[in-house]
Amino acid sequence: MRGKDSKKDGVSNMKARIIKIGRALPWLLIAVFTALFYIYGRGMTSQELLSYTPKSYSLAALFFLVLFALKSLIVILPIPLIYISVGILFDPMEAIILNILGMAICTALPYWIGRWSGAGFLGSLVKKHPRLKHLMAFEQDNEFFLSFFVRAIGFLPCDIVSLALGSLEVNFKKYMAGTAIGMLPGLIASTLIGDAITDPGSPQFIISSVLIVVIATVSALVYSRMVKSRRLTLAATDPLDLEHEE
Repeated sequence: MRGKDSKKDGVSNMKARIIKIGRALPWLLIAVFTALFYIYGRGMTSQELLSYTPKSYSLAALFFLVLFALKSLIVILPIPLIYISVGILFDPMEAIILNILGMAICTALPYWIGRWSGAGFLGSLVKKHPRLKHLMAFEQDNEFFLSFFVRAIGFLPCDIVSLALGSLEVNFKKYMAGTAIGMLPGLIASTLIGDAITDPGSPQFIISSVLIVVIATVSALVYSRMVKSRRLTLAATDPLDLEHEE
């Protein structure tokens, strides 16, 4: 009996180790890809990115989809850089469709990484990105609105939000729907900027640029009001909690 129990314990320990390694592997990949991009790709422009793009349009589309997947592992790679590059290379409608597909890929992958890592991982994310605490202040009964709102105000990097919502086990369908609607205005504006980048005086370029500025301004104002409202709530309920947050 003892031999059987010992064997079962050994198998259980092995499974636990495999799960632990499996959960750690995505973070190792994220660290490696982020470091490589920081060393070799920092300050990359759309034209430099396009220089690596295959000449064939079908291969170029595949290249960008793979790049979107890699973006989910490279936190510091700005997603508008990819949107604009796709807008430069493809016709507007094709570019918007490709960017939507890419956006779906680069938000779904970190979501599942966060979900696989478990709820306990959220604590370490909050330590690295304290602004995530404000995400926890939302009512999570409406998962669609939560997913939409944090994307629309853009107060955290896309990948970090995906990881956090995944670790919170937000319903995937509601998460993707809210994410898509929240990110769509910025996606379309950035794509159209890329399409008109050779003619900065065109109405398309000007309107798209103004839209980007408006989105950023409104996002900053909404985020500021959200933080102020949270601080007032904390001050009214538990002043010690407010001091701890600061």
